[in-house]
Amino acid sequence: MSQDSNALIQAISGADDASDFNGIKGLPDQPPDGEEVVWQGEPKWSALATRLFRVRLVLAYFVLLAGFTALISEAAGPELLATLVWQFCLAILATSILIGLAWLYATTTVYTVTDKRLVLEFGVAFTMSLNIPWDLVESAANKTFSDGTADVVIKLLPGNNVSYVTLWPFARPWYFMKVQPMLRGVKDPNVLAEAVAKIIDESSNSNDGTVDDSDSLSSVQVAT
Repeated sequence: MSQDSNALIQAISGADDASDFNGIKGLPDQPPDGEEVVWQGEPKWSALATRLFRVRLVLAYFVLLAGFTALISEAAGPELLATLVWQFCLAILATSILIGLAWLYATTTVYTVTDKRLVLEFGVAFTMSLNIPWDLVESAANKTFSDGTADVVIKLLPGNNVSYVTLWPFARPWYFMKVQPMLRGVKDPNVLAEAVAKIIDESSNSNDGTVDDSDSLSSVQVAT
């Protein structure tokens, strides 16, 4: 089953104001009768800081810059010290901004899995909501990291497209033509893996009676 690109893009819209909606957090509207929320979660801010905003890489850059400056500088001691202090302040400012962005995205993002769809609610300046029915999902895969979090990639069936720019930062990096939604920094990946794998398997079995186990969330490791 597939949808045209406009159908998926229309699923992304400004969410209702919280004061006008008394439904479930993370869903843009009240779920229909019979739809069950299976799992909800938020990204871990430190995972976003490390893997999305590359805070460690930025710090490494400033450390190398300071070392290179100290190595080649012919300035007097006080002047060199002033330069290094300036670079240190820039490093603190840059990393503070990136950590702040990671925290903002983490606190304004909710992942919701129901037995009918996957919903990503996100946005710092304004809230966006992406609804992906499970019958539009071809497979799901994850990569677990040393901090215990995981990034989960959702591969859509051919013919289902969404804008990379609109979905960022929850789009798989470098997949500009065939955009794949990605749940970043999931705190409890094992619980999510079991829930999504079960739903996708059941959806695939109901659609065509077959499913490729190699594409299940629990067995595929995807490099991002």
